[in-house]
Amino acid sequence: MPSIIDLYVSAAVCFAMSCPALAQSEPDEIDQYLAAYMKNVVVVRQVTDTHGQLISCVDIDHQPFAGPARRELSPEGKAMFERGFGPIVPPPPSELCPAGSVAMILPTREQIVYAGGLRRFMSKSPDGGSVAPLQPASGTGSGPRR
Repeated sequence: MPSIIDLYVSAAVCFAMSCPALAQSEPDEIDQYLAAYMKNVVVVRQVTDTHGQLISCVDIDHQPFAGPARRELSPEGKAMFERGFGPIVPPPPSELCPAGSVAMILPTREQIVYAGGLRRFMSKSPDGGSVAPLQPASGTGSGPRR
């Protein structure tokens, strides 16, 4: 992964050229996004999963862009929810994170730059979600006939 110095040198070199990694975001814009995203986030623990991905265990009441979580529904709210959706089943305990925390993959500067900038990092696909749907493979049909 590139260091912060590499990123700033790349930005300087790319100033007069077309560089997809920095074309959509300036370093300050990325820093501002990460600062806002991580504001009030409390990371309890960090572990690496079996695939080598860094997982952050974030306190349930201090998640990104969220206020304190309500851990319990009122009895009326619970009854209404269960009438509509069925009984509430507690989640199984996490193998990676302690109780009271949520496993998350938090964004890093390197991931944002690798994606081609903040705008592309935040989009659903490299061109902002406007990729044409895949065509069905030959012989599989085009779905149910109406």
